[in-house]
Amino acid sequence: MKALPWLLIMLSCLTACGDSLPNKTTVQIPLPATDASLAGTLIYPEGPGPFPVAIVNHGTSHATNRAKFEYWLKPELINTLLDRGFAVLVPIRRGFGATDGEYRAGVAACLEQAPDYYQAGMNAGEDIIAAVEYARLLPQVDANQVILLGHSAGGFASLAAASKLGQKIAAVANFAGGRGGNFDTWAEPCHSQTVAEAIGRYSQSIDVPTFWYYANNDRFFGPQAARLWFNAFLQAGGQGHLIIGPGFKKNGHGIFIDKTGIPIWIDQFDQFWQKVKSNS
Repeated sequence: MKALPWLLIMLSCLTACGDSLPNKTTVQIPLPATDASLAGTLIYPEGPGPFPVAIVNHGTSHATNRAKFEYWLKPELINTLLDRGFAVLVPIRRGFGATDGEYRAGVAACLEQAPDYYQAGMNAGEDIIAAVEYARLLPQVDANQVILLGHSAGGFASLAAASKLGQKIAAVANFAGGRGGNFDTWAEPCHSQTVAEAIGRYSQSIDVPTFWYYANNDRFFGPQAARLWFNAFLQAGGQGHLIIGPGFKKNGHGIFIDKTGIPIWIDQFDQFWQKVKSNS
């Protein structure tokens, strides 16, 4: 009988502890006009639904690390979204982790005179579009409340996807989004202006509000680059809100997915999402 309290604690932890993901399901997301599919994870909050759905999009890495993405599950982030009533879909794009296949979004950014960031984003965005189409057909999902959340190259790709999705999504949240991250120069990405031009092209056909968040000490995409890209987005017709948040640890690039970083940005994200809902 003395073991009962410990048993109760363990059972409680299965649903309440930060590293647990209740109602988690591995899914295969069809890729239109191909025989391929994306690996992904779908997690529902408690209740009958239909739920708004957050499609969470990972960044990129060197070739040797891309296989290590596996299913790229960030329990603290996912549970934070579940607590807000979101269903969460985490697709793994081609060339990464559990999906594997050909990596189609690569550019030798610092070696090329004019890397094609626009097409790299569109290639990655195709997989995000497939995830949106899949999610909108799920019976427990509210197809009118789909939001893309992207980290790093996943934020950039989310903007690319949004340019082709029209009103099929309600909003985009871009956390530390960009391309051209350079380990050799702190906060100064390669070919920033080329990234800005790609973002300007995406912006011309993005019809939904956007939320942009960068930490002040982002190693790869510093405040100067973030403002350049956001201004290009606005000048091309986009609607959005940019936040340059406080420095986070030694490198703020990971603030979106670090469990100690989430409390720093979550209130501002909540305000953004409440405004999106009130205007829909």
